[in-house]
Amino acid sequence: GMLIVPQTQAVNQAVQALKQVAPWLLLAMLLFSAACAFFYSRYLARPIVRLSGIAQNMAELDFGWQCQEQRRDEIGVLGRSLNHMAQQLSGALTELKQANDALRGEMEQERELERQRQEEENSQIVQAVRSLKLTPEELAAFFQNPANLTASGQVGPKSTNKSKEESAHED
Repeated sequence: GMLIVPQTQAVNQAVQALKQVAPWLLLAMLLFSAACAFFYSRYLARPIVRLSGIAQNMAELDFGWQCQEQRRDEIGVLGRSLNHMAQQLSGALTELKQANDALRGEMEQERELERQRQEEENSQIVQAVRSLKLTPEELAAFFQNPANLTASGQVGPKSTNKSKEESAHED
């Protein structure tokens, strides 16, 4: 029985020592974990948040930035890929704007040519009507029925060109 008592006392002393050290050990582990989490978040989360902001700028067609990530891990690769994609998109957008401006210019030229053609046609019509030397009444009769114009350029009498319906109403 004597050997068991000193062993029990030794175990009890070890348990008492552990009870005194355990809270400090737990606090040290907690502080170490918090420090690891803080540095881990700074190392991983901040660059990801920056890359997310850059992607948002790209979504708003703002390419006036440069990702500064020089890391050799996946985050660095993603940053360099965003830089390359921004350069490609910026170039494509510039080309698209230039093509759009050129197309707009061509459309304006076409509109101007069409306006000039229309003015030319109108001028020719006015010249042709003036050369006929029609009175306003004859001109009105012509526009009502262009077939009334005789070979000599005069508007023929209305009675010769009455339709069958008009003749039927008079009877």
